[in-house]
Amino acid sequence: MGETIDIAANNKISILLAEAKNIQEVTHIIRIAYNCNLVDILHKALSSLQEMTVDSSDFVMVATSCFELANIFNYGDIRKIDTTPLKPFITQLFLRSSLLLESSSSCDNEHAKEIISSMNIINMVSNENYDLVDNKSWIDNLINLAFNDSKNSIVCGYAFSILLERNEINDDECSREVSKRLSPSIPADICAGWFEGLAKRNRYALLSRRILWQELDNYISNLEDEDFYRSVIYLRRAFSDFESHEKNGLIDLLSEFWDISPMDVGEEILDDLTDDEEDKLSELNDFDFGDLI
Repeated sequence: MGETIDIAANNKISILLAEAKNIQEVTHIIRIAYNCNLVDILHKALSSLQEMTVDSSDFVMVATSCFELANIFNYGDIRKIDTTPLKPFITQLFLRSSLLLESSSSCDNEHAKEIISSMNIINMVSNENYDLVDNKSWIDNLINLAFNDSKNSIVCGYAFSILLERNEINDDECSREVSKRLSPSIPADICAGWFEGLAKRNRYALLSRRILWQELDNYISNLEDEDFYRSVIYLRRAFSDFESHEKNGLIDLLSEFWDISPMDVGEEILDDLTDDEEDKLSELNDFDFGDLI
């Protein structure tokens, strides 16, 4: 592909660039070019990225591209490569990600996993490059999503959790939103889905919000049997990856709500199921969960 390794590598990158179909593929090519210090081809690759960014409406792809460029930029000093040309592209991709967030959250629960993963990496870019990106736009769009009732409930819960972690929501706002989300007037699977999204992030920040757990306890206590059955899959999934110290923190909270000792609560929560409890769980095999599973 060329008389020297340098020429051959540039020719290969040019072919890959011509075949690229989206900004995620172009960004990957840019990473290869930086890793190989192919400066000549970088200008062409960045020009292609600029053109594709204008028309890109896929939040996951835009967020992934922004994250990859941010990683190149942040670690450029170690590789002794000038990453200054990447700054305007990171800024642009970050802003576009922020603006696409809410509209991309009208999705099913399967696609919500990709949205949440992309929200996480964009939030990392926000935290690590606060002097480069428009953090206000990111926070504003998180707020719009977190308080939106028409978007995927799991994604909305995750957005709310990021805002809690960043101290962008006070106790009164938290209380009002939790009361609204965990309402008897809302389908039980949607309520539990919102809590599942909420529980995917910083558990320390969640455990420090006593009102949140008080509202959840009240909500579960007042569910009818069928609504509880519809909630149980989401709730079980939400708590399944809690660490031991997080469960202990939750036990302390519940002991206050129920006015019993933490040891008694721990026995109820952590002990093996009885035969009667196993039978109750077996009954769920005949319950119609629709599309929840």
